[in-house]
Amino acid sequence: MTGKERVDLLFEALCYRRPVRLRDAARILRVSEMTVRRDIAASTGRLVCLGGYVVRGPLTFNATSTASLKQTAVSETLRSAVKHLADGETVFIDRGEPLAMLAGQISGEMSLSVVCHSIDVANALRQKPNVRIVLLGGHYAHNSATFFSDESIAMLRKLRINTAFISASGFDEVRGAFCNHFLDAAVKRMAITSSVESHLVVNAGKLGKVDPIWFARFDDFASIITDGGTVDLRHER
Repeated sequence: MTGKERVDLLFEALCYRRPVRLRDAARILRVSEMTVRRDIAASTGRLVCLGGYVVRGPLTFNATSTASLKQTAVSETLRSAVKHLADGETVFIDRGEPLAMLAGQISGEMSLSVVCHSIDVANALRQKPNVRIVLLGGHYAHNSATFFSDESIAMLRKLRINTAFISASGFDEVRGAFCNHFLDAAVKRMAITSSVESHLVVNAGKLGKVDPIWFARFDDFASIITDGGTVDLRHER
């Protein structure tokens, strides 16, 4: 079996968007884990290796996409990410379109306090009567529809958050998570520090990408949620 044939087989095995352990992929293909890694590296982005799992490459988090099958897969991934939230919890939801979509997947029946600094996230939640929105204030950044200030970071420091969903512009298994703005990095770091559990929500196309500002380590996250599926890192520790 050629490398391309192995990639095609793995790609089909991941059609339901469920990541496969690297060692299981090697067993299925009857090759070594190193061979699977080499095949993935040569797959031109169709497959990605993340945290000991193989996931499919990037689809899109674009809510207006006409590719309904792809959009359904993304929505199911995000819906799965919020299904473990419990009534009475406090949640932090970061900025970015994937996070606004994730906020939209929260059930209107749930009673939650959601801390955010993004107008888009707040708008996704405002029609949910049982969700208490805590919108952090400060200077409004038009390009990201987000508020930033030292006061909002101080407020995050005082909060005890059950679950944080964090975005990133780049993520590498060895180097960690990255973004492009210092204020953004400060908010993310404080949200992670103040949370019992943090989950990274990132487009699979940003995996392996290193941007200017580092803000978190690989093991700061309980899971990595991509448009190719969710990798639960708690089982790997």
